[in-house]
Amino acid sequence: MRKEAEVKLSIFEDAKSAFDIAEMAGEARSEVEKTRMAALAAGSRFIYAKRILQALEQAGEVALSLIESLKHKATSVVAATTKSTFMRCGSVPAVRGQQDDDTGEDQKLDSGPLHTHATGPTHAVGPTDQQ
Repeated sequence: MRKEAEVKLSIFEDAKSAFDIAEMAGEARSEVEKTRMAALAAGSRFIYAKRILQALEQAGEVALSLIESLKHKATSVVAATTKSTFMRCGSVPAVRGQQDDDTGEDQKLDSGPLHTHATGPTHAVGPTDQQ
């Protein structure tokens, strides 16, 4: 009977040991699963961040293109406004790279008196001017 008790005790200890090992394996598996889930989440965040970066790069390219377009339009508007202003004054400056064909005419005009179409005084009117 003693021998039988020792055998049962040995079987019980082996079973308990196997149960402990299975429990440790389950915990290890749980840790592996947690690590795997964390890695998947990190990968997902990386992919999301990469997409955001690509969108920002595209937005930057669009912004640069828009800036270039606005610079071109602003230059065109300034050139048109300048030309229009000088045309109203009777003199159009030569465009960059072009020479003025009537340089002599400009010199003749510049040496003469200045004619304006002002309808009122051309200086500030103060109390001494109104007599």
